[in-house]
Amino acid sequence: MPQGALAVGMFPNPDVGAVLASAHNAWLADVWLDSDPRWKGAVYVAPQDPAQAVAEIERWGSDQRFIAVFFSVNRALMGERQFYPIYEAANHYGFPIVVHPTGAEGIFVTSPQVPGAVPAQTLDFRQGFSSVYPMQVASLIANGVMDRFPTLKFGFFECGFAWLPDMMWRLDSYWKASRQETPWVRRPPSEYIIERVKFSTQPFIEPAKREQIAQMLEMMRADRTLVFSSDYPHWDTDIPTEIVRDIPESMRERIFVQNALDLFGERLRPA
Repeated sequence: MPQGALAVGMFPNPDVGAVLASAHNAWLADVWLDSDPRWKGAVYVAPQDPAQAVAEIERWGSDQRFIAVFFSVNRALMGERQFYPIYEAANHYGFPIVVHPTGAEGIFVTSPQVPGAVPAQTLDFRQGFSSVYPMQVASLIANGVMDRFPTLKFGFFECGFAWLPDMMWRLDSYWKASRQETPWVRRPPSEYIIERVKFSTQPFIEPAKREQIAQMLEMMRADRTLVFSSDYPHWDTDIPTEIVRDIPESMRERIFVQNALDLFGERLRPA
């Protein structure tokens, strides 16, 4: 995919973002999805104009080659009400909402914001993912999106996952003390995450003690929350034959097969 398409949600002119998203989807269908039935695509939308985003979802919603809606995260948190029409349209067609880093977090005014300041190096830029994307997940739960759209699912890809256990514990703890403020959050937040949100294996964790990998996967309920991704052909790709050794055998079938089917549904299966 063109790398710039990841950031259509950051364009200050919403019409430019919508046009680029539409052009990307047409290019994807014509060049890639027509070339091999094994390819599947995501409908890119520029969420800063929900009406045009909905029109784009409706344009491709009946096309079985598309299996998700790609939500290009901008400065607004995903739980805000302005995005409800996008979620409603995606839900109507059975699409999950998928998210991926844009490559511009914290760099532009309209980008997802890294707390503190603008990252100066690759090292601190990548660390920002562990703050930007947990906030999106928390926003979806705290603002009632999960209860308003009870069958809508989400995928957060290449955003990391080592932060997930602590996040689930914290959300559950504060949920108990804030029921009066957020009565629409009817269940412990961790339950929404386990049932409705998936995270990619890439970038995989590399603790100093190998046995800690299994502990982390158990804490985050990886048998329900993790889907395999390699990020091939990027330099930091995760080779399947290597990471499979670090995943407990009892979780492998779900992480490598079933969790993706649970997220994307029947459209993912070969025709």
